[in-house]
Amino acid sequence: MIFENDVLQHIATEEGRVRPNGSGGVVYDYFLKDHLGNTRMLLQENGALLEETHYYPFGLTQKGISYTNPIPSLQNKDKTFQGQKFDDDLGLNYYSFKYRNHDPQIGRFIEIDPLANDYVYNSPYAFSENAVTGDVELEGLERVSARYMDPYYYAQQRRSYQQVNSYVPNASSYRRTSTYTSNAYNTATTDADIYVPRTSSTDPTITKGNLRGEAATYTLQTLDAVYDQVKSIKVTTDNIHSKNLAGGEEFSSKVSGVEITFNSSEAEKAFNTATANYNNKVGQIEADATSALKAMPAYPEKGTAGEQLKWSMQANSIEAGKNLKILSLGLSPVQQVLNKTNSKDYKLQKTETRDIPEIRATRNRSF
Repeated sequence: MIFENDVLQHIATEEGRVRPNGSGGVVYDYFLKDHLGNTRMLLQENGALLEETHYYPFGLTQKGISYTNPIPSLQNKDKTFQGQKFDDDLGLNYYSFKYRNHDPQIGRFIEIDPLANDYVYNSPYAFSENAVTGDVELEGLERVSARYMDPYYYAQQRRSYQQVNSYVPNASSYRRTSTYTSNAYNTATTDADIYVPRTSSTDPTITKGNLRGEAATYTLQTLDAVYDQVKSIKVTTDNIHSKNLAGGEEFSSKVSGVEITFNSSEAEKAFNTATANYNNKVGQIEADATSALKAMPAYPEKGTAGEQLKWSMQANSIEAGKNLKILSLGLSPVQQVLNKTNSKDYKLQKTETRDIPEIRATRNRSF
């Protein structure tokens, strides 16, 4: 229910809203949506057009061909782009997803992705991973196919499941990574002991005998102090089944959680410290980029095409610079441990399956 000055304005429904008509009765308004769940038209029960909205791919309203009702109480701000609330308080003009706010003017979220560590390949501010024609953003956390919003595909979703794999060190083959590392420059199958100086031209390239080896030794020795104490690694993966437009089956698999336990509290503390340091560095880079964006002049909405392009290029440059700095930090400690489960140093101990919470949330989501 939406109230203004203690007066009921309307009651939201699955397909529209119900509002008082001023004479003791009610009027039904209906949403007309597109395949992404965007509310394109707001129609009164007698067919009268109350609002019409056309969107650019990232949610910016196309002015000139859109119509906003001049009466504030009749305007639709509750279910707009991808069914989200439009927040124009203080001139923000954001779409309020459950976990983050989306700015359609720049096509980005303004807060970091809460799942950034699980999706290191993607910008923590990207909206729907920049896939905006066939996918939708799931509550500000990740993109899902727009077909998941269609009841026709719910039966396929029920076949989806969450898999939890538990790994433990493989005692028969476990080796410290810094003692033996793949010799990329000679034979890929030959292990190089980087603690041994390189004395001959036929020796492996990755040793203490050069700068590359020295850097590898320092970094990997530091990590080994923690990795040697890993007791188990639990990896949660979402396996999603759906039916594509051609009637065939689609399948996608995505890591949604990593849980690491250690043999000692000291190792756990060291790992948590390394993770916190990494996150702090990422946070500082993002804060600097946010400050730089805030320091820019307002978007020249009424300016020339050249002025608007210059503004966009400057904003994109700040975003690209931020991503490059984060990339230069390397993989996060969590991702580095996760990568080790693919090596012979670890063996799969147990596999469990369960429901996917996100699929339940998607089923219950209303546009």
